[in-house]
Amino acid sequence: RTAITKLRDLMVTFTPDFEFIPGSAPEQRQVPPGRPFVLPDPAPAGFAESYTALVDRRAAREPLAYIRGIQEFWGRDFGVGPGVLIPRPESELIIEEALAWARDRAGGGRVRVLDIGAGSGCLAITLALELPGASVTATDVSDVALSVARANARRLGATVDFHPGAYLAS
Repeated sequence: RTAITKLRDLMVTFTPDFEFIPGSAPEQRQVPPGRPFVLPDPAPAGFAESYTALVDRRAAREPLAYIRGIQEFWGRDFGVGPGVLIPRPESELIIEEALAWARDRAGGGRVRVLDIGAGSGCLAITLALELPGASVTATDVSDVALSVARANARRLGATVDFHPGAYLAS
């Protein structure tokens, strides 16, 4: 009951420029400015438990990307979770530099990419999608990370060869 009360108090005082109403037709989703979003009464079954669990996870400082299960990178949503680093916006500079190098210096030849410590696969997958015909290989020592990266590649339609291992170890 406390979780629903907290949410309702928050939503009554929160008046964004617009709000989307889930489950309605796209043209009917926008709420006029100044009108707060209000939960249906009564709340759906299990809402209080789900909401409380999410609030508790965030209160424990769990990253929002882990709670949501996704993080945007280079305009694409990548699955993430515990055991996988969250893609950082500044990592997009690596993509910018790699694309510039491939276009300026590769001389039109086939580009080969190796991503060591692939994590969610955001770098390898993005380069595979942005450089059609490139040969992209990614490695990680974590089976969890490789599983997440493979799932991201499948979902986004990227061709990347994933391999377990610590290729920087001597």
